[in-house]
Amino acid sequence: MPMVRRRLEQKFILKELLTQGFVPISQFKMKTKTGWYAYIITNQKVCGEHYIYPEHFAHDYRANKKGYRYISEAFSGIGQEGYTRIYYTAYKNGYAIPQFNTINAEYTRYILEECEKEKSPVILGVSEKVAKHLGGFKVAKNIVDGLIEDLNITIPVILHLDHAKSKEACEKAIKAGFDSIMIDYSSYTLEENIKITKSLVEENPNTIIECEVGTIGKNGNEGIIYSNLEDIEKIKRETNAHLIAPSFGTVHGIYKGEPRLNFNLLKEIKNKIDTPLVMHGGSGLSDENFKESISNGIAKININTELKQAWTKSIREFLKNNPTETDPVYITESVSEELKKVVSKLIKIFGSNNRI
Repeated sequence: MPMVRRRLEQKFILKELLTQGFVPISQFKMKTKTGWYAYIITNQKVCGEHYIYPEHFAHDYRANKKGYRYISEAFSGIGQEGYTRIYYTAYKNGYAIPQFNTINAEYTRYILEECEKEKSPVILGVSEKVAKHLGGFKVAKNIVDGLIEDLNITIPVILHLDHAKSKEACEKAIKAGFDSIMIDYSSYTLEENIKITKSLVEENPNTIIECEVGTIGKNGNEGIIYSNLEDIEKIKRETNAHLIAPSFGTVHGIYKGEPRLNFNLLKEIKNKIDTPLVMHGGSGLSDENFKESISNGIAKININTELKQAWTKSIREFLKNNPTETDPVYITESVSEELKKVVSKLIKIFGSNNRI
């Protein structure tokens, strides 16, 4: 592939990858140790503010110590078009992409290592609380970017703000470089939910926007408000949100008693809007619950509580067996095996392994 180098006015060097019939469209904005930036190369048409890929095809190159390495055709792209292709590929092929919520560098490392081993795309979920704990959205972004580079991660990784409660938080995360945002206005009126979701979609053409309709339960099985099909249709029609999280009986945390999942509602939503759906509150469900959800349109499944349980259980057991240990490195490393077991198990249930 012929390559052309030219210097920018800034101190960085831009490396353009050119190939016959394809043209560079937008900077991928990934700084490496060598100062190079990767360019997405794609055949596209520009219609207004939206990129349209007629062939649904792109080349994605990332830098490593040996230079630029081809990653994947099926999962490459840029901004909304590239990321939504990941979800639509899962949606159309009957599997789900896992979102594993993370809390620190160690958590993130173990998740990335296991997803790389299983060849599964992954969404790394970060809450506002965790971002504040880490020191800010930019810190979270830098942790992920550093681990991707140093661990030589080649799978698609999407950094996602989970359950943002304000537009201000969304804008801060987007400015820091997050790829995806979930705005949670499900407790507001449908009109308010539509208004903020629509504004985020229109103002951020390189960011995936997810919204929630209805109320996901909590504290076992409390507070579930099942989504209304007409509301789902309306928010999709008026906002063009890329991902929608319906409430169909799942809960945040661990279920008490038997889950009451409304698969008929999920199927109706899938048939009406033909959009990748998101399951919130996936911890503790059975394999059959997951698989039936996926068959009815769920293409992204959020996991948080089950990881936290593995983390805290491992640390408690380690300290019980090693009561005089004071080195945080050894204490946190004790978590690796159990956390990776959870990640590997769920990837296989969701069917996202060996997709790269």
